[in-house]
Amino acid sequence: MALISVVGANGVQGLAQMRQALAAGHDVRGISRHRSETLDQEFPQIDFRAADLLDEQTLQPAFEGSDFILVNHPVPLRPRRVEMLSAIGRAAKRLGVKRVIYNTATWIPDKPGDAFSYGDNTAIINALFRTGVPATIFGSVLFMDNLQTNWAKRHIVDENRFHYPHGPSLRANWISLDDVGKVMVHSLDRPDFEGAWMNIGGPERLSPMQVCEILSDVSGRTIRYDPATPEQFGQLLAAGL
Repeated sequence: MALISVVGANGVQGLAQMRQALAAGHDVRGISRHRSETLDQEFPQIDFRAADLLDEQTLQPAFEGSDFILVNHPVPLRPRRVEMLSAIGRAAKRLGVKRVIYNTATWIPDKPGDAFSYGDNTAIINALFRTGVPATIFGSVLFMDNLQTNWAKRHIVDENRFHYPHGPSLRANWISLDDVGKVMVHSLDRPDFEGAWMNIGGPERLSPMQVCEILSDVSGRTIRYDPATPEQFGQLLAAGL
């Protein structure tokens, strides 16, 4: 089995990927600035190494011995992802890492410049590939786990409403964080994925009303669809982060 280092080990995405890597029988190392209480509670047995993703000198000792690196970027570092992924790629290449698998955490557009921050993914992908390290990039369409966050869950639980910035005709392939982790770990055994980038999502394209039907069935209550405007949702995100 391989040694997989997970960058962003303290976050919910990194935690899900570590669960899936361990379930597949791999050795796992968590990498973050600090080891969190959550990491201690869920994975007390894993190797942990501290690193600053914007300080390239800290990356090589953190990555040393890794066969593969799964990368998740901290939300506050989003504007500096080109710098961060370039540093990670260079350090991994020097160490002879077999492959870097990057989770953009957002949909990847077909061409640069589209849809605000989604379009930035193109520049980040190119920056990682240009380091010369073998890499695979996954863009998740939409995280199912978002419905458990403090900007969505309270509306569902306390107010019986699905308050999300989706128009009535929009259909989305929601995917869970653990399924994202399964895809990333499975890709390690797919040499044909080297040099590839792709969007991933769940098997069903669900409309907001279908999401409400599922939530109603699971909760035993009637959950109504109450669309948020982008401005309203932005305020919820700002308050919840």
